[in-house]
Order: sequence, then structure tokens, then C-alpha cells
Amino acid sequence: MKLKICYLICFILLSYSSVMGQESYSNSVYDKETFRISSLSLVGGYVLNTSDSVDRVNHFLEFGISKSLYSEPIYGNLNYHFKNELKIYPNDFVIGPKIGGYFGFTIFTAGLDLLVYTNFKNSSLRLVPNIGIGNHRFKFSINPHVVLTNSDLLNVENGGSFSFTMSILPLKTKKQLLK
Repeated sequence: MKLKICYLICFILLSYSSVMGQESYSNSVYDKETFRISSLSLVGGYVLNTSDSVDRVNHFLEFGISKSLYSEPIYGNLNYHFKNELKIYPNDFVIGPKIGGYFGFTIFTAGLDLLVYTNFKNSSLRLVPNIGIGNHRFKFSINPHVVLTNSDLLNVENGGSFSFTMSILPLKTKKQLLK
């Protein structure tokens, strides 16, 4: 069932990018006006921490604030964010503040996060590279974890995480014409 849901999400996201590719425009992108857009927004999402053992799977809700810089009609973007992960299943309390960023071109993204999981008794510092699909509004990514300290908290041997994040509420947007 989970695999079918992942396939469905990937299909929807790839279909979205295919539809956007069908838009008609002139032979040269340079015939259109180009804009640089800066956007500040609240983001939310879901993170599935995996492991080689089924009983070590953890589910997190993710929320935070993100700053996006992107251009139109050339679809490149640069995003940096401060987010927080809150464990929702299994029931033990773990919180994970993180800071990071990613860049993207068309639908492909790559980035890096620095994350600290803590239950206020123990903590674990992790470096989390990520690669996925998305743009300045959403991102679906695969995230291997590089455990820097205390690998006992949320053990992810032979694992990492899958995450889906999207912009929930734009707070401020600034659009500037490039000459």
C-alpha cells in the first residue's frame, strides 16, 4: 500500500512537469521578460525515517519557514530554510530542528541540511544530503543520514528518510524585472 502511494505521488508530480512542458512559447526564451522573484513562506510536510528493521520506522511532521529565490521563465531556484521535525509515531517524544537549503533546475533538486534530533535527554547531530524532485513550492526527496554524534537516538542503520515538503502560506513575495 505504501509503495502504491509513493508511485501515485511520483506519477502526479511527473505529470505536472509534463503538462508544464507542453506550454507554448516562442522559439527563444529571451523574447520574454525575465523576472527574479523572492518569496518568504510557511512550509509544512511529512518525513518518513526508515531503517533496515521494520520496528525502527519513525514518522515526523515538518513545519518551518523558507526563503525562495527563483526566476521566470527559466525555472531555476535556490531555497534556504529553518524547519522543525516533530515525531508523531511511535509515541516517544523527539524533536528535530534543522537548517539547510537546496537548489533546483526544472524539476530536479539537490541540497544539504544540518539536523539535531533530541528528546531533551539525548541528542544526535546529523548531516543530511538530499536529492529529489520539486521546485520553489514543493519538494519530494530521498535523504541519507550521516550521523555525526550519538547514533543510538533514532538509529537509521542502512537507512535514511523520505520527505515531502510544500509551501502552505506565502508571507511575502517580491517580483523584479531583469533587464
